[in-house]
Amino acid sequence: MRIVFVCNHFLPSIGGVQLSVHCTAQALSELGHDVVILTETPADGWTKPLPYDIVRFSVPIFRPFTRLLYWGNLWCRRSLFKNADVVHFHDYTPAIHWYLPLFLFVRSPLYAITFHGFEGYPIKKRHQVLRWLASKLCSVRFGVGEFIRRWYRHEVDEVFHGAPVHFSEVAQDAADIETVDFLYIGRLEPDTGILECLTAMDEHGDGEPARIKVRLIGNGTLRPNIASMQFTRLDVEFQDSTDDVAAYISSAKCIIATGYLAVFDALAFGKPVLIPALQQYKQEYFATPEGLGDHAYIAHTVSEMRAHIRTIIASEYSIEQLKSERAQFLARHTWRRIAEMHIDAYQNHENAR
Repeated sequence: MRIVFVCNHFLPSIGGVQLSVHCTAQALSELGHDVVILTETPADGWTKPLPYDIVRFSVPIFRPFTRLLYWGNLWCRRSLFKNADVVHFHDYTPAIHWYLPLFLFVRSPLYAITFHGFEGYPIKKRHQVLRWLASKLCSVRFGVGEFIRRWYRHEVDEVFHGAPVHFSEVAQDAADIETVDFLYIGRLEPDTGILECLTAMDEHGDGEPARIKVRLIGNGTLRPNIASMQFTRLDVEFQDSTDDVAAYISSAKCIIATGYLAVFDALAFGKPVLIPALQQYKQEYFATPEGLGDHAYIAHTVSEMRAHIRTIIASEYSIEQLKSERAQFLARHTWRRIAEMHIDAYQNHENAR
């Protein structure tokens, strides 16, 4: 099949959506399908060889006419869409803001969409309406997480959660990185629960405080707040970014994870995983995939988080043993399986037409 993925953000920009799109496209290519990524993310000199094609474009910001410029740009590329078996949008932005008029004129491909995550909580009515419209314009709809069905109440045909992106077998130069007790890679924002997690670590026990080394890789509005805090037990170091996620995961004793891909990576590396799920929406987010609670420390309250931290610090664990215990769970979550889910959904709809 010839499949065109249309996404706002893509590599070399790093984020959960970008990595999910890349890994799915790579797995589809390995199954023999022809995949093209259409994105407005510039290459910025990035030249890594990939098994699929990337078409990059740019549109100047010229409000209130920017949307017309997007529509015009994609209209000039309509042959790309007409020659595709599937045009697959990633989130509603490219479907509505970029492509909307073309649905009327480009009728031959099957239209599909993946809804990744959420735009913030509580859910805004505007986002509900735009997602509903995108779901109606597309024939096949995927959701990353079961919570999307409950929160947005639009149609979702298939749900997946992701799979490991990085693997310990390819970790480079981990020996040159100082070992830390806890590693967090991601946004430093209030909705992640990272601030409550650090506070709980600092208050996890009584008696003579033992130092806990924490490495935070990422940026956000909480960084100056965290940097100014006077911790009793924590030694916190900051790093803006890294090109070698695998090496840093290898150098940590435990991973703090606030999203699906970070959880899967930590599980694949045989590391204990601490998930701060203090807010109701985070608890619903991590209610699936089924069986996750058997392999990760999911904290629903601050006291539960402190107890998990005490357990993690006191535990002696074998990486190989944890990998073995998680093998069956991880075997259900691979990019090949996700790619096969995509093809099955495409073909089932085509057969039903």
